[in-house]
Amino acid sequence: MLDLGHLLDGGPLPSRVLRCSRSFQMKRHGAHVVVDVPAVERRGFTLVELLVVMAIIGILVALLMPAVMQAREAARKKECLNNIRQISLAAHNYMDSHKCFPPGWLCNPNLPNSTCDIRAPRAAYSVEFVDTQKFKLPDKSQMEIVPPLTWAISDLWGWHSQLLPQLDQATANIDYRRPKNDPNNWSAIQLRIKPFECPSSALSPNRPGGLGYSTYRGNMGTTPTNGVIYMNSSVSDRSIRDGMTHTIAFGESQFGFWGDALSCCSRVPLPSDNRPMFDWVSEEQKTGGNTFLIFGFGSWHDDICHFAMADGSCKPISKSIDDEIMRALSTRDNNERIGDFE
Repeated sequence: MLDLGHLLDGGPLPSRVLRCSRSFQMKRHGAHVVVDVPAVERRGFTLVELLVVMAIIGILVALLMPAVMQAREAARKKECLNNIRQISLAAHNYMDSHKCFPPGWLCNPNLPNSTCDIRAPRAAYSVEFVDTQKFKLPDKSQMEIVPPLTWAISDLWGWHSQLLPQLDQATANIDYRRPKNDPNNWSAIQLRIKPFECPSSALSPNRPGGLGYSTYRGNMGTTPTNGVIYMNSSVSDRSIRDGMTHTIAFGESQFGFWGDALSCCSRVPLPSDNRPMFDWVSEEQKTGGNTFLIFGFGSWHDDICHFAMADGSCKPISKSIDDEIMRALSTRDNNERIGDFE
């Protein structure tokens, strides 16, 4: 062992100095003394320790991801509710000018060869629904639309187009004197209108015909004319005798095109319809093989569907709401009296 005290007191230097991996120097009366000290052993992670750390990280991610997803969906629900609130406000601005809610769709029965049907608008055009994957809606009927599919489009205009000025979307510049498939009008209905699309929807980015989506529809009622929005309707606030706070004007739906009158409205099923209250879709075949789909109220949210009441208030309604209460909310003058509901 090297005696540092002996060296500092002026003792002679040893004949040889052992050298190791780490050293330092000391100064004694002008001479340098090299002292070797043992190197500290460095120890890395073992494979087991690394696997344990990775497992802990995986568990933390698994615990946090549901909370993150729930937070994102909560934000999307809030934005969806804001969308239908904008639609409701636009409808009330329309009512201030026209003294009634906008019609579901317009059809003139006095025109030559007119085919007005109170149940649904007529189909006149078709677009191809082409996608690389099946278009599957989160509905109880588990219906699948397998591309390519010829999709029927009406030549009539629905309430969505009537509210464009109130939604600051007048730049769509629709010319109602010309047919819908006029190049200018067709370009207009290809616009994506943000208040018409629920942010939770997972609709295909390959839009059929490039048409703008809509996931909101007007309320026809339980029959084609006892709601608020239907063919050539002109429902005023005085016409809603069951109370505007307890009568639905607009609600969510899973799919549609805002420029298509076939996507204007939904009807609440009666007991005889043998359909669920929410998230249903049925298929009808039109002449020439064009497919016409009927959608009910529904949403891309698991448990709720957003609605705008006739008084302008907007709220989520549980998909487990009592069927009779939902039917009462959809009619405007059936003399129902409804208390609190969700």
